[in-house]
Parts: sequence; C-alpha cells; structure tokens
Amino acid sequence: MVYISNRRGFKDFFKSRNTKFYIAIMIIFIAVVITTAIIIHKAKKYNDDKHNNSDAASENISSEPDSESTTDIEGIYNIRINLSNYTITIKDHNDNFVRKMLCSFNSFEEGEYKNTGGTGLRNVWYDDKNNFYRYYTDFGNGLIFHSASYSEKNNKNSLNSGEYNMIGGKNNTPGITLSVADAKWIYEHCSFDSVITIYTDINERHTLELIKIPDGITWDPTDVATGSPWVQTRIKSMDAPSTITIEEKSSDLSDIRKQIKAFDTDNKDISDYVIISGNFNLNSHGKYQMEIRLIDIYGNDLRKDIELIVTEKETESETETETETETETETESESHSVKNPETTAKETESETQTNTETESETTPSVSQSESESESES
Repeated sequence: MVYISNRRGFKDFFKSRNTKFYIAIMIIFIAVVITTAIIIHKAKKYNDDKHNNSDAASENISSEPDSESTTDIEGIYNIRINLSNYTITIKDHNDNFVRKMLCSFNSFEEGEYKNTGGTGLRNVWYDDKNNFYRYYTDFGNGLIFHSASYSEKNNKNSLNSGEYNMIGGKNNTPGITLSVADAKWIYEHCSFDSVITIYTDINERHTLELIKIPDGITWDPTDVATGSPWVQTRIKSMDAPSTITIEEKSSDLSDIRKQIKAFDTDNKDISDYVIISGNFNLNSHGKYQMEIRLIDIYGNDLRKDIELIVTEKETESETETETETETETETESESHSVKNPETTAKETESETQTNTETESETTPSVSQSESESESES
C-alpha cells in the first residue's frame, strides 16, 4: 500500500491561487503598524515641544526680562484690525471669538499679513529714543503692538497719559498702541505665526469704552500692579479733617494717612489708595497746603484741600530748661509755705521771754502789796 502525503511545501504555497490575497493582507497589516508608529511619535514630539514652549513662556512672563527675545509662544490667532473704529478682534484657528480691544495708530493698508519666518521681537520695556514701550511685540511688516510710551524705564508711574487717552482714535506714534492689559495679552498669547488681517467695516459695532486718565495721573488704569492709584471698585466716600497737625522731624506720611479714611460701596477700606500731593516739608515747621485725591476705574475722582501744620519740635536743652524752671518754682513755693526751724526756735524763745517779763512785772506789784500789809500790821 502506498500512502500519499497531503503536506505542501513553502514553494507550493506561493503556487496556490490564494497567494496574492495573503500577500495583500500582510502588506496592509505592515502599513497599518508603520503608520500607527509614526502618528504616536509625532504626537509625543508635539506634546514635548508644547510643554517646553509653555515653560519658556511662563519663565519670560514672570520675570519680565529686559533683553530682547524671539522665542515663539504657543497660540496661533487671527488678529483682525478694523481701520474704521480702531478695534482689534482676536479669533482662534477655528474662527471662535477670543477677545476684543481698543487701539490707536496712524495709518495702515488693508490686507492679510503673515510672518513667513515665524520669528519676531518681544520686549517688556522697549527703548525707542528714550521713549519706553511696555509689552512690545513686533510681528514684522511694521505691525508692532505695544503700550503707550513711558518717560522712564521700569517706572510704571511715568506713563504719557495724553498718548494713552488717544487709544480708540488716530495718533502719530509708531505701531499700534494698546492699554497695558491688552498689550500684555498679545505679548503672552499670540504666536509669531498668527495671521494679521487689516480691513474696513463701518457697520461693525462695539461697546468698548476707554478709561480716561485725568490730569496729574501717570499710571495705566488697566495695570493693577502694586502701587497703582486706581481703585478697582466703586468709591463710596473719602473723609479727612480740614486741618492736620503733626510734629516736625518725628512724623511721616503714615501719620497723615492715619487721619484719612476712605471706603468703597462694599464698605471695604481703600484708604491706602488715597493720593497725597502738595509742596510741604515734614522736617520744617510751618503751614502748608496739600491735596488728597481718590480715583477709581468708573470715573470717580474725589479731591479735598487740607491745611497741614507742622509744629516745631522742642530741643533737649529747651526741655531741660523747662524742667529746671519748674523745679525752682516748686522749691520757692515750698519755701514760702514751710518755716525755717532756726527761725521757729528763735520766735519761740522770744515769745517765752516776753511771757516771762510779763509775769515778772505782775509779780512785784503783788509783793509790794503784801509788803505794805505787813508794815501796817
């Protein structure tokens, strides 16, 4: 008997009719595996880059570096500038609304601008011929976003208030002027890959309103950093006496502030926001005029004139002289009310002698009477 084996060799497999079908399945499987590996690798790289960029951005923002930087920040936005109403509308890559802000500029041509290089310039305090701009972001093509100018670097209380108050209209300064809060937002969020679109639409409406800075104030009202004179709530009251008296060389502004009280509509103490101004010298006695002032972001501006009296401080020698004078006065008073012991003894002795003489004058008369009586007898 002859047995015929059904086993088929490797060569026979490729000769079968299903060979092409199996090979196609294997190719598809390998392609799927390779594609999946590539996608996972790219996703991991993207997350790593995003994490690194976020860390770098946080470090730059918190420390407010003075040096120039071209490091990109995560966030590609469409920055839309309307020439007719001086507004900027920020939209994300899905065309969703993000933020709207007022701005001022001289003139721009309509069009769409892209930073093809993906790099630009950022600076917290940018120096342009001794005019200092905060949160300066240069996207190229003359599209520069920044705050109004300051006269002193790193001094937040040196703002050009007139330039700030032009936001919402045309100005003659370079670039695009914003409030500090809006300039900072673009500085921190907008990538240099963002698209800037400049257009004109007279029918576009908005409800934005600029907080105007009154005379004598040189601090951006949107900058809420420590030292800001702007009350962020609504003012209720500010009270102080019409005359404040302090002693020279031993007082400071805190002694004046103790006599001033201010509250907002929630009855929160806001006395620390009171601005004290005037030409006075706490180290020199005299009468001075000063003004106290309180402002908030709602347009309230309270003022009051106060007479400041700085009294002359007594010197140590004057104090010692007064003490000695008082002591002498007390001693003299005591000398008038208390007799000298020697004088008292003499007076007592004199009184005793007088009494003795009186008695001796009386005694002889008695003796003489007795003597006469004895003679008669």
